[in-house]
Amino acid sequence: MNNQALIQHYFSQIKQANTEEAKKLHFYSLLHELFRHDPTAISIVKQMASGAEQAIFNIPKGDRTKTGRADTQFRQVIIEFENDIKNASKREHAEYQLKEYFAGNYNTSSQFDFYLIATDCIRWNIYGPKPESYLNKAKITADDVYLRVVDSFTLTDTNADEFFTFIDRYLFRSSKQKPTLDTILIDFGDSSSLFMEVFAGMKLVYEDISIDPEIQTAYREWSRFMSIAYGSFNASSEVFLVHTYLSVFSKLIAYEVLSRDTHIDATEMRKALDGSIFSQFNVENFVEQDFYQWVTIDKYFPRLRRFFLKIADKISEYDFRDVQSDILKGVYQHLIDLETRHALGEYYTPDWLCEKVAEHFQFERNAQILDPSCGSGSFLLASVNRLRQLHPDLTPEELAGQIAGIDIHPLSVQIAKTTLLLALGEPVRHARRPIYLRVYLANSLVTLQLAAVNLFGEEFGVTIDDRKYYLPTGTFDNPTLFDNAVSVADALATDTVGEAPVPVKALVNAVRSDHPTVPDTLVGKFYDIYLALKRAKEEGRDSIWKFILQNSYKPFFLRKRFDYVVGNPPWFTYNSIRNAEYQQLLKTLATRYDLIPEKKALMPQLEIAAIFMSHVTSYLLREGGKLAFVVPRSFLSAAQHDNTRSGSAKGFRLTDVWDLKDVKPLFNIPSCVLFARQANVAKGIPAEGITGQVFSGNIRKHNATLTEVADRLSSVPVRWYLARQQNTSALTNQVLSSGASTKNNFYQAQKTTFIRSIFGMEPLCFRVISTLFARKGLRHRTGMTG
Repeated sequence: MNNQALIQHYFSQIKQANTEEAKKLHFYSLLHELFRHDPTAISIVKQMASGAEQAIFNIPKGDRTKTGRADTQFRQVIIEFENDIKNASKREHAEYQLKEYFAGNYNTSSQFDFYLIATDCIRWNIYGPKPESYLNKAKITADDVYLRVVDSFTLTDTNADEFFTFIDRYLFRSSKQKPTLDTILIDFGDSSSLFMEVFAGMKLVYEDISIDPEIQTAYREWSRFMSIAYGSFNASSEVFLVHTYLSVFSKLIAYEVLSRDTHIDATEMRKALDGSIFSQFNVENFVEQDFYQWVTIDKYFPRLRRFFLKIADKISEYDFRDVQSDILKGVYQHLIDLETRHALGEYYTPDWLCEKVAEHFQFERNAQILDPSCGSGSFLLASVNRLRQLHPDLTPEELAGQIAGIDIHPLSVQIAKTTLLLALGEPVRHARRPIYLRVYLANSLVTLQLAAVNLFGEEFGVTIDDRKYYLPTGTFDNPTLFDNAVSVADALATDTVGEAPVPVKALVNAVRSDHPTVPDTLVGKFYDIYLALKRAKEEGRDSIWKFILQNSYKPFFLRKRFDYVVGNPPWFTYNSIRNAEYQQLLKTLATRYDLIPEKKALMPQLEIAAIFMSHVTSYLLREGGKLAFVVPRSFLSAAQHDNTRSGSAKGFRLTDVWDLKDVKPLFNIPSCVLFARQANVAKGIPAEGITGQVFSGNIRKHNATLTEVADRLSSVPVRWYLARQQNTSALTNQVLSSGASTKNNFYQAQKTTFIRSIFGMEPLCFRVISTLFARKGLRHRTGMTG
């Protein structure tokens, strides 16, 4: 019999078995048949079937210790069998037994990287102990241990193939694992023993070196970027270390994808983390001197290497060929910020929605596509796959030249680069020219701020180590000039640390080797940057300035370069921003693009996404370019977004709307997708409306692919009309009668539904409360959250 038939036969036997012992024997027999060609697996199965339970010592019991026997313990797996774990008392008994066995193992050998399994041979629960159960404790009891379910499986008549994969994953790993969002999260996420061990080791090292000026500079600049990324941010060394862990993790995945190396030695590890090894695999800029490079410094790396090797060993158990989904999103979402992940995590866009948005567009063969707030890179992945679907002969280097991402979150840049590299896949190794990944650490909303006008024309300012330096705007006529000149300045600064500065002519000649016609006055300006970088290095405060310079100003070079913009911009409101400089920038842009609400009191509730929409269409999209943004559903009716709906906002005109409020699970705030076209002249919704869809469906899980949700997602085509009442508007898919008053259309329906849902009121009482709402000025706020 084949595996599927074997498992189906086993399932029928288990359903008839009445005792725990009978079920165990059927399970052992199944394992023997499934893995009969694997000597290592068969050896383990024989040990399990022999009935020799594993003795566990040092299990605390009151004021003494006892010895217990796990039903099955081998390698890093402990299994507790029960007759029926649907029964709450039986399941709780199994869980307590697992807690005892975990505590005994920990007290004996300090080992904590176990898979703890409770099963009745049909239902399987995989548990992980919460870190607070054992971290920094010399001895623990069963009552100290808190378990959480990290994975589960229930065998049915139709999922035999999945059962084989599930069993192999936890018991044997006889073949390389297929990476999925769920499996990557289990092995590398916040509840994994791997993460806890590596994090604890990194923390010990960091506590010894945190006073190093170079480390302090990296930490300070990281914190500054984070304050913009989150609006407000309480920096801590713990979060900094978590981000460093994720950076290391993503770089080692990229190395595995490109090298297919089953073993990474210390030298390769160092080169993978500092980025120097990736040029061997045809990738130019996968790793830059970012905030997390401190782990590669000579005096620190030897102490960290053994922890990073554990990450590499676990990664080697996976086969990363043909990755179809954003597998890093789960780990990224759970670990990106321990303090604010619950507030922000649900806003990361599931793969199916990214795919659906990308499918909406017929990308031309040479289309330039940007995600201006790319996060983990889900839209970059979807865009690459859509381009390949439409134009199968596109090469990896062509695809890399068509996709770009920007994010202000320092870690997002590295994670998104990894996602993009996974999307491009193994063919990168055989590209005809080096691949350059266009993912930048920058604020998409930053525009060229002219600092001065002098003999050489207009200038703009750049900041290095809290000091301003000025360059002519002509620098932006040649994007490669800026990058090359900064690289030359940084290299010369490194070479002359502690020595006299090189003469200006030396820098001019070096830059002219690649740009022979550049004028002296322009290159001479980079001499000041050279001196600034030299000073920072000599004072021990340089590890990231070249990286910041070559990334932060990239939006200036990308002006009017894109045919499409897709993404999920930040879901922050104006009043949530605590960074005063950034808040002033947002207000300036909101004024420039006519986004300030007519009622100034509504300005604090303005979504930053509205500013993103106007800015990227005005500044980054080519004439006639197209945009799709996932945004809160409040854009359809909230008064603070009237200008976006009505056409008063500059930069675009709306063309389509997708309503997602009836799709669950999705976000914890109702959402929609707005499609727009770049427009230099303000233009509102026409009387005949615009096209759109209303989606509905109960999806099995939040992060799923389009294929996985196909049978659970449906949509109805609709037209959207602009309804007006007094000084505000709303988008509605209800047909408005010609010349009819809007007092009884959309707003009245919204108000009626809202009040009745809250108070359960009918006619007379409803009219009284409705009148009170209107007198208090609340009649339009029912749409604020969609």
